Amino acid sequence: GYAFWLEARKASSADSKALFRCGLFFGIAGALRLSSGVYMLVPLVDILWRDRERALRPLLVGAAAPVLLLGVVDWLTWGYPFHSFIEYVEHHLFEAPADRVGSWSFYFTESLWRRFGPLALLTVALLAASVRRAWPLALSLVLSTALLSFVPLKQDRFVMNNWPLLAAMLGIGLLEALRWA
Repeated sequence: GYAFWLEARKASSADSKALFRCGLFFGIAGALRLSSGVYMLVPLVDILWRDRERALRPLLVGAAAPVLLLGVVDWLTWGYPFHSFIEYVEHHLFEAPADRVGSWSFYFTESLWRRFGPLALLTVALLAASVRRAWPLALSLVLSTALLSFVPLKQDRFVMNNWPLLAAMLGIGLLEALRWA
């Protein structure tokens, strides 16, 4: 979804094919992993802010099929549409015992940075170098991590979408650093 969002973002006016694909892939991601929804906030606000009139229809049409399929599958398996979504929200936001897998608010940021070990300083430098060109990705990364940090149940699988964003930003940061050298 991010690739198609960035493709649509580069166009001078709304590219309906790119927006349809963006909606489709965001719909698939959201239907398969409900926590992926927070990663869609920045792209959706950006698209709607830039060209609301032309952007909304292809986005909704693209997202409709996977979301409706989720509803049908839940109806057939759970007895009514979107029951898995309701159960997911109840379990992760209201019933989850925080002491089971993490309790403090910024668990995810600590978890992500702990993995970088001695490369943490280089990582921070490359991320900083990428922000000028990749600010939409940086904003998505920061916002999604912050929002997921306040969910009571904390598991690393919720932030697995951070890794591609980090990799893209590190690549852009490396190109910027090489350009400066």
